[in-house]
Amino acid sequence: MRHIFVGTDPEVFLRDKRTGLFVSAHGMFPGTKDQPYPLDRGALQVDGHALEFNTMPVTTEDDFVEVVNHVFGQVKGFVEATDPNLEIALEPIAQFDAEYFAALPEESKELGCTPDFSAITGDVLESPAIGNDPIRTGSGHIHVGWTSYEEAFDTKVFANRLDVARRLTPYLLEVAKSWETPESSLRRQYYGRDGAFRPKHYGVELRALDNLWLRSEESIRAVFRTTVEAFEREYPNAV
Repeated sequence: MRHIFVGTDPEVFLRDKRTGLFVSAHGMFPGTKDQPYPLDRGALQVDGHALEFNTMPVTTEDDFVEVVNHVFGQVKGFVEATDPNLEIALEPIAQFDAEYFAALPEESKELGCTPDFSAITGDVLESPAIGNDPIRTGSGHIHVGWTSYEEAFDTKVFANRLDVARRLTPYLLEVAKSWETPESSLRRQYYGRDGAFRPKHYGVELRALDNLWLRSEESIRAVFRTTVEAFEREYPNAV
């Protein structure tokens, strides 16, 4: 049996323990989209006002739990060392104080540098018009790999990625009902709608889920298990 690889790059928010208000990660931590800061078995980067961490792809459920918790633990350590008054908040939506947000640098408010695509139509999904609004969304993207170094935007390859996103996303959304909140649905009005995905040379990035599955080992396991079982069910001849 050929194994598929599963990785993730969740976005998490920062909150001031004293006030309960969200705090922007901009300018506080190392790592950018172009140059992520290396961690053991992963990486860290600032994504607008959120912290994003990436995990190395793995092939087993236990390894997925271990690597997610291991890298997330390093991120928590960075936050504690940077400012002990800050905590990580796993929330689908972060509503910043309006006056605080207005004073943040304009470059930190840019959205949609890389487009998402609809798993329904294959068309580009427009970025939400919230650049200057004091609201941001937290995602828990799932990366699924089964090949390597294919041209993601080749017509046939893109059609394959579209098909995978269209078939797998409903499984993930169904299992996520057990932990999602009303804010999860609100988030998908901005990001993650229509089974949002990005084609990759190794496979596909599924972008419909928010970050709430990071709250427990049970939901971390459920995400991995659902992804693999859905792929095996939909593509039995590929594994």
